Amino acid sequence: MPSALVRVLHRSPYQGHHMFTALQGMGYTSHTRPRDLPRLGDVLVLWNRYPHDESLAHAFEKVGGHVIVVENGFFGRDFKGSEWYAMARSQHNGAGEWPDGDKDRWLKLGVKLAPWRQGGNEIVILASRGLGSRAVAEPSDWLHKTGYDLLRRTRRPIRVRKHPGPQANCSTVSLKADLVNAHAVVTWGSGAALKALTMGIPVFYGFDKWIGADAARPLKHDLEDPFLDDREPMFHRVATAMRSLDEIKNGEAFRCLL
Repeated sequence: MPSALVRVLHRSPYQGHHMFTALQGMGYTSHTRPRDLPRLGDVLVLWNRYPHDESLAHAFEKVGGHVIVVENGFFGRDFKGSEWYAMARSQHNGAGEWPDGDKDRWLKLGVKLAPWRQGGNEIVILASRGLGSRAVAEPSDWLHKTGYDLLRRTRRPIRVRKHPGPQANCSTVSLKADLVNAHAVVTWGSGAALKALTMGIPVFYGFDKWIGADAARPLKHDLEDPFLDDREPMFHRVATAMRSLDEIKNGEAFRCLL
């Protein structure tokens, strides 16, 4: 019988106990601590993919096991009256694998896409906390280097919006209010940038596998030539990469990935 190692339980607000129970209901013997060496078909569930979990994740993948990476939903954990989580195999934020985009699922989320913004003067850099896998997380020097790069490339005002996490000492100004004069935003690969795209604000990104890349431009692209085409196909993929708490409880979130 395959086993499932759930490394989310210690993060009690993040519903790891429901993941544990759902996998048991699917026939896995669930554990919260490593017991035996992983085998073909075993499952490892991680919150993000932090460096201290890398050796464990590699051990599962080396023998044909499955690594499922969980994070807060791309529009926030609390969204549309429920709890939502990003879930993919192997990696997070577009670098992993998940089912093909689903137009109907996107439409059911009821997210309205504002028309592309005409005007706006600022370039706003959306800073991240640099957490997670070394292959995905914002590099520690990215913000510094990007700021200097932008100063050489544009005469537009440049401003940094800090990540609104509790340790970031950030302004409590809402994202929408903070971007009211944005010509575009620059991101490594943030959820805030996805929200900016729903507001019709163009995005330039640094992380080449970012989930929003198909509706944005790479950072090296001309800042006066932003992506202004169809955003919906990208958001179809985002919708499929997000799972509600109910889908976690009934096992559907895991069946779609396994």
